[in-house]
Amino acid sequence: MSLRDNSTPVLWSSFMKVKKHIKNTIGSDLFSMQVQEISLSFKDFNYNAKIIKWSAIEVLNLNEVPKDYKTYILKCGLYTVFIHKGQAGGFSKTFEFIFRDWIPNSNFELDNREHFDLIGIK
Repeated sequence: MSLRDNSTPVLWSSFMKVKKHIKNTIGSDLFSMQVQEISLSFKDFNYNAKIIKWSAIEVLNLNEVPKDYKTYILKCGLYTVFIHKGQAGGFSKTFEFIFRDWIPNSNFELDNREHFDLIGIK
């Protein structure tokens, strides 16, 4: 998938139907994660670049995850946290702020680790 050809709603619909089979979850927060080669500036960002997208939930260990489910371990490192308030459809403005304004004016550099959103369930 790509950001332009985004099938995230289909992915989440599928995941929500099967997540009940994962018995050793930690909390109820969900993760929307994407793995992609990243552009170092927003102006060069390619909305057609292929990404691997995951719908996920944290588990205590990998031993009890059903065998036909895929697992992923986040890479270690420093992550910066941004809080988006509002509808998911408005996230593009938050995303643009992060890549166009915040990162270029910070002392941080992007690397090729996954990006993820923590989605709290209320």
